[in-house]
Amino acid sequence: GLRTGYLFNEHLDLDVVYRYQKSHVGIDDAFNPVTFFSPLDSRNFNKLESNTVRTQLRSLMFDGALEQKVGFNFVNYNRDATFYFDAGSPSAPFFFDGQTRKFDYQANWKTIDTDIVRNTATLGTEYLDERTNTDFGPTPFAAQHASSIYVQDQIALWDRWFTTAGYRHDDYNLAGPADTFRVTSRYLLTETNTAFHGSYGTGFRAPALAELYGFSGNPALKPEHSRGWDIGVEQALDGDRRFVVDATYFRND
Repeated sequence: GLRTGYLFNEHLDLDVVYRYQKSHVGIDDAFNPVTFFSPLDSRNFNKLESNTVRTQLRSLMFDGALEQKVGFNFVNYNRDATFYFDAGSPSAPFFFDGQTRKFDYQANWKTIDTDIVRNTATLGTEYLDERTNTDFGPTPFAAQHASSIYVQDQIALWDRWFTTAGYRHDDYNLAGPADTFRVTSRYLLTETNTAFHGSYGTGFRAPALAELYGFSGNPALKPEHSRGWDIGVEQALDGDRRFVVDATYFRND
């Protein structure tokens, strides 16, 4: 991996990150019940080679009260898989190649900054474009895109009570639209170094093209919907909070 950047001035900077990945992974022999769960089940393998680049431009305005970030992610990946469908010779390598492009923008605005109240509002938007081609399965070419927008508000009262609330709307051309939200809160009792915390939220995850049309993919996959909550208490054992005990009850569906 490589990371570099340029500081134009104290209000504007550019950041570029590059990552190269190469892997060779064994696959269970699900195609042959005779060799499944045997030492031969590692004969199948999947090779992955990918290049990832992210470029981000960040600016500060109004004495740092407004932070804006605009970024572009590009991922190019090549997957090759070789399978033993029987006890004979291996198959010719199947390929599953793809590209993912993502544009994102985020603005963080410190609307209030006093000794009693501190508040930061966030607005963001994203656009995802994913395309693949393969010689495995009946779908040689596939594409999906998604548009997203989200808002969030963080408020701190008296440096004791910290609450964050956020909402997000996603719209996928294949998986459809989804609305999710999350609320978290934490109250610090400074007199005893005790903190009470909790959260509640919903989630949505659309299948990636590799899960739909890749090796052992399933075009009938549905999006994942989830919701979860937690509540807990933490206790610091010393004034510097170097030793903290935390107990949390949570549930995720």
